[in-house]
Amino acid sequence: MKISHSIVAGILLLSGLMAGCQAQVFTQAVPVSSNPMGADLYVDGKMVGQTPTSVELERNRDHILTLKKEQYRQEDVIIKRKYQQEKVTMNAVSEGLHDANFFKDDSMGVMSGVNSIQEQEQSGEAYVLTPSAVSVALTPQAGTPAAAQAASELPTLATLSSFDQQVVGRILEREKSGKSLTWKSPDGGIEFHMTPEAALDRADGWHRPFLLTATRGGRTQEMRGEALREGDGHWRILTPEELSALQAAEPPTYDGSSSGALKGAANAAAAALPSVGKDWSSSHESSHTSVSGDGSSMTKTTTETKTSVGVHVNPAQLLEGLESLEGDGGDGQ
Repeated sequence: MKISHSIVAGILLLSGLMAGCQAQVFTQAVPVSSNPMGADLYVDGKMVGQTPTSVELERNRDHILTLKKEQYRQEDVIIKRKYQQEKVTMNAVSEGLHDANFFKDDSMGVMSGVNSIQEQEQSGEAYVLTPSAVSVALTPQAGTPAAAQAASELPTLATLSSFDQQVVGRILEREKSGKSLTWKSPDGGIEFHMTPEAALDRADGWHRPFLLTATRGGRTQEMRGEALREGDGHWRILTPEELSALQAAEPPTYDGSSSGALKGAANAAAAALPSVGKDWSSSHESSHTSVSGDGSSMTKTTTETKTSVGVHVNPAQLLEGLESLEGDGGDGQ
C-alpha cells in the first residue's frame, strides 16, 4: 500500500507535537558568588542554597536570582535568555534538507525545518543565559554593625557596589586605553580613579586589564584587575583565582586604544593584501591647415598629444597613514 505525502506529513506533525510535550529542557550552569559569602540564594523565589554555589537554570525562560543576608540589602539579579539566531537557523536548515532528501519532497523539508525551530525554542536549545556568571557585592543596611565596618574600609575589586561595577563596565566598553576617568560613588562617598589598558585576545574571549584607585578619608588603595567581555557590553571582573590561572599563558597584546585589538587585526589583513593600482592614458590629436598667400598651395600639420596618469595604493601604508591622521586629530583635541 502506498502512503501519500499528506499522511506522512500528518504523522510527522503529530510526532513533533508529542515530542514537544516530552522534550528535553536544556540547562546552563551559572556560578553565583557574593561578598561577603554565605548569602541565601533564591532562584525564582525558591531557596536553593548559600553562596558561593552554582545553579542549573533552564534555558527556555528568564530567571530572577535573589540574594539575602542579615544586615545587608537584598539584591536581585535578572538572568535573561539570548536568542542564538545563527545556530537555530543552521539546525533548522540541516533538519529540513535531511527530511526533504529522505522523503523526496521539498514541502516535507520546509515543515521539518519549522518544527525544528519550535522544538529548539521550547527546549531552550535556541537560547543562552546571560550573564553567564553572577558576582554580587552586598550593601550593608544603614545603622547595622556591618554598615559601620564597611564605612571604615576601602573596597576591593570583589566588594565594589553594583553602581561602581556598572561604571567600570561602561569605561571598559567605551573608553580608549590610557584615558583616565574619575567618579564618586554614592555608596560611602568613595572617589575612584580608573585607567583602562589595551585589550587582550585570550582563549575565552576579549579581556581588558585596568588600574583602579579608591580614595576615602585620606587613605588610598590601588587595585590592578582584568575583566572579561561576556557580550552585550557586559564586563565581568575576574577573581584573583581566575587571574592566577591566566598567568600560565601570555596572550598577544594589541597596543593603542580600546579598539587596539581591531586595529591589530586590520593591520595584519592589510599586510596580506597586494598593492593595487590603476593607470590611465589618453591621446589628443589636432590638425592645422595653412594656405599660401597667393592661394597656390595648402599645408596641413597634425599634432598628437599623449597623457598618462597612474595611482598605486599599498593597503598597509594607507592604513598607517590613516592611523597617523587619527593620532594627530587626537592630539589636537
